[in-house]
Amino acid sequence: MRLKNQPKKSCGVDVTSYDVLKFFGIVMMLADHVGVFYAEDWYGLRVFGFAESIWFFLIGYAGTRPIPKSWLIGGVLLIFSDVAMGGALLFFPILFTFVLIRLCITRLGSWATESIWAFLVIIIVLAALNSVTGLFFEYGTYGFICAIFGYMRRHKDELEVPSWLMLSFIAFMVLFSTWFQIIYLPLLPLGAYLGIVAGRGIMFYALYHFRPVNWPDLKKYAPGLTPVLRFCGRWTLEIYVIHMLILKAVFTAMHPELVNLFQFRLLPVWPF
Repeated sequence: MRLKNQPKKSCGVDVTSYDVLKFFGIVMMLADHVGVFYAEDWYGLRVFGFAESIWFFLIGYAGTRPIPKSWLIGGVLLIFSDVAMGGALLFFPILFTFVLIRLCITRLGSWATESIWAFLVIIIVLAALNSVTGLFFEYGTYGFICAIFGYMRRHKDELEVPSWLMLSFIAFMVLFSTWFQIIYLPLLPLGAYLGIVAGRGIMFYALYHFRPVNWPDLKKYAPGLTPVLRFCGRWTLEIYVIHMLILKAVFTAMHPELVNLFQFRLLPVWPF
């Protein structure tokens, strides 16, 4: 199924809404990761820890389903970096979660939109499996839930998905993702959790209104910003992989006592 009058994703010389969305995703991702590696006490940075939802949404929203080789190459590099820092060999970074989602999102999205009951069963099952799948694949089946939201948003009008269902879906994703944020970061102050809830709510609501748009005149009004937006929108994967490798390398150099170099384990550790 292909929507009419849709500009191709992040292509050409014009800035697109994909570029802008990815730019904000990268900014939030960098802020969150700086907090993870270097500023654990800067609680405000952790409020931005929801960029992954944007990436998953876009995979579900996309009109094409190829598996880029760059995903696999980047994923292998990230596995190597995790193993080098003493992580688990059988923990697959987010790029492999992307691969799994792209392989099945068309079928999964089709099933989820057959009826309300089919939607509820699929979402409940995916939510229930998240704790287990998240052990081996980064973000687990939460990524599939966000991708289904993207699929439903893209085909909302054609499939006649009711607005109340989409808005209810948003509320569920905000609460579900915040709950896991509380589990993994139980010591954040109340204000940080409220910020996480508000931030995720605003983000999902903005994604609900997302649509492909070209802004050819933007370079006239913001000539300095245009190349930055295009760069972030079209080199997102490379930015992600390179910044993760740099952050891990610098952290290892700064805190060698906290890193078990190449003393990796086969299986991930149950976090609860």
